Amino acid sequence: MSAEKAGYRPCKRCRPDSVSPLHEQMEMFARACREIEEPDAALSLEELASQANLSPWHFYRLFKQTVGVTPKQYATTLRNQILRTGLSSDASVTNVTCEAGFGSIVPAYGSTPGNLGMTPTAYRNGEEGLDIKIAVAHCFLGYVLVGATDKGISAIEFGDDPGVMRRNFEE
Repeated sequence: MSAEKAGYRPCKRCRPDSVSPLHEQMEMFARACREIEEPDAALSLEELASQANLSPWHFYRLFKQTVGVTPKQYATTLRNQILRTGLSSDASVTNVTCEAGFGSIVPAYGSTPGNLGMTPTAYRNGEEGLDIKIAVAHCFLGYVLVGATDKGISAIEFGDDPGVMRRNFEE
């Protein structure tokens, strides 16, 4: 700024007054995530990429590099979070699965055992009668707790105190 006050023009190469390309990229992917989070959004990779003015392959690669997961994994994780939250309410399992974006109960039962580690009804009933094995280990994020049934992983949690994590999980 002092150089401009002295009569010099800003650098045309580094453009100090403009937004950085990294910031623009982060904004672009934040918008894409908000689009995916819309309740009725069933956007394809091609639609997301065209909104960002990128090719589908380039969008996919940059999205995964920036967000840490693919657009489909992001949408699936979001849908499963909505399902888990809904199963904690009094709404019927059928309504919850439809609100989560499964369309019907059949795909929810078909795809969630690997995500919930059990059927949606068993999840709602508080895993009664299921044998859930848990393990806690130290990792670079602190401690990780993994809970699994014979159908798959039912929980992954991170924390600072393994004893507290075990007690919270068992409750």
